[in-house]
Amino acid sequence: MFKINVSRIEDHTFILYLKGELTAATSLVFHQALIPIMKKRPKAISINLSNLDSIDEAGISLLMNGVMGTTQQGTYFYLIGLPNKVKEYYRSRSAEMGHSYFSMNTH
Repeated sequence: MFKINVSRIEDHTFILYLKGELTAATSLVFHQALIPIMKKRPKAISINLSNLDSIDEAGISLLMNGVMGTTQQGTYFYLIGLPNKVKEYYRSRSAEMGHSYFSMNTH
């Protein structure tokens, strides 16, 4: 089971709390939850992963590649509670692309 709770803490700042499993089977639910938020042109979105039971390659890809594509509109993303395999993937992708979209500090 996969659940998303969305909190709006300011007009243009959101926190997404993910719970359960972020996998190929649940990635559409995550993507559909982001659509109405991105239409509001948020300044920042924090995605809390600390309550995920598991995340597979599709979930990692969705977080990293899907979210990175939206940063061109000026949205900052913060990933909280990153599992080690997501950190490793992030570091390799950032090195390949030559830039960083996410804050790794204090999260």
